[in-house]
Amino acid sequence: MLNSKSNTRGFSKGFIFAALLVLAGGFLMSLWAAKATSQDPDDDGAVATEDSSQVESATIVGKDWKFDGMIVGARMQNERTQFNETDTVYLNIGKEDGLMPGLHCVIYRKGDEVRDPNTGAFLGYEVLRMGVLEVTKDVSDHRASAIIRDNEDSIEIGDLVKIDGNWVKP
Repeated sequence: MLNSKSNTRGFSKGFIFAALLVLAGGFLMSLWAAKATSQDPDDDGAVATEDSSQVESATIVGKDWKFDGMIVGARMQNERTQFNETDTVYLNIGKEDGLMPGLHCVIYRKGDEVRDPNTGAFLGYEVLRMGVLEVTKDVSDHRASAIIRDNEDSIEIGDLVKIDGNWVKP
């Protein structure tokens, strides 16, 4: 006859609960360890906004997710189509859009639509984090120049920009 406090294999509910807690704790510790070991040793301590820093390298965003501007040109754009760290790019946003010298912006590339494979329902768009740029002193009301400070892949004209307002060069 089975005891009402155990399952068919003789394990008590308390034992199963304790085992689940251990497994969950181990999983959380592995996530924490992965985050701790992936810290950039050259991190300058800058704080990024919740809005734009949440996209690590790729994610899905809803159709209402807004970008602040776009890279509309670059120094030497007639000679090449891809740009990297230390290259100068031109933006279609400026002071009236919230830019100021020293401000950092995150560069994104909007990818394809993402749909649920079972239902076909639209889930959002894939967005790739391409890098970070820093606004130079050349800022007017509706345009600005910026220098690419970090990039995951080559930056192209047409890549999108989101202002990262809490990340300003001291």
